[in-house]
Amino acid sequence: MSVTRNAVTATLVGGEQPGRLNTSGSDNRVSLVLSGPTQRRVTGADHTVEWARAEGAPSPEVTASGVKNVIKRKREAARPTP
Repeated sequence: MSVTRNAVTATLVGGEQPGRLNTSGSDNRVSLVLSGPTQRRVTGADHTVEWARAEGAPSPEVTASGVKNVIKRKREAARPTP
């Protein structure tokens, strides 16, 4: 995602290769549930990225640069019901 003022809510899935999300530009809002190995790159300014792990998902690999970016972990995602 790039440019400005986007709002995204999604599940980022990884398998043998990590799921990847690059956020650039400015003033984007991202809410993620991580399912499997993931890599996130945040560049630019004024982004808010919140994430939670699905059961069994590892912690993400995060690279960040720029100014006034907020990257924070939410509570764990709810367990799926069988």
